[in-house]
Amino acid sequence: LSVLAIGVSLAVMAIAARTLRPVRTLTAGVARIARGDYTAQIGLRGDDEISVLGREFDAMARALQDREIQLREKQEALLRAEQLAAVGRISAQVAHEVRNPLSSIGLNVELLEEAVSRAQFTTEAERTETTELLSAMTREIDRLTDVTEQYLRLARVPKPHLEAENLNGVVANVLDFASEELGR
Repeated sequence: LSVLAIGVSLAVMAIAARTLRPVRTLTAGVARIARGDYTAQIGLRGDDEISVLGREFDAMARALQDREIQLREKQEALLRAEQLAAVGRISAQVAHEVRNPLSSIGLNVELLEEAVSRAQFTTEAERTETTELLSAMTREIDRLTDVTEQYLRLARVPKPHLEAENLNGVVANVLDFASEELGR
């Protein structure tokens, strides 16, 4: 009778261990997810509740892994956007700093042109060459000034254009746009 009791108890322990093995596997998978390892897959087979729970766990782990990838991509995109914004701000500052000396150089070239017009040259060819050089400088200064002005116009945030709207129409358009989502 003692041997039979020991045999029955060993059989019960074996059945309990086999029955609890999927629960231990599921617990280990939950622990991996808790540590941030979203690649955890249980892979339980069968039709019992634990196997169904294991398959749902696998689906949840895959969804978490996909969301983690999406989050990482969005963080990288945000970082790139922040870097581009910083480059834009620095470029606008550089354009502003370049515009000031260009104005000063342009003013000095105009003063130089006035002085050249009153100056006496040995030959008319020297006068023509000097005038052409100053004209070329003025054209290039004007071109660079235009480039900096265009860049600064681009870098400025445009003023909002406000106008009266029919609020009922706007709300109706939003509801129409979101009707499928709202229906679900």
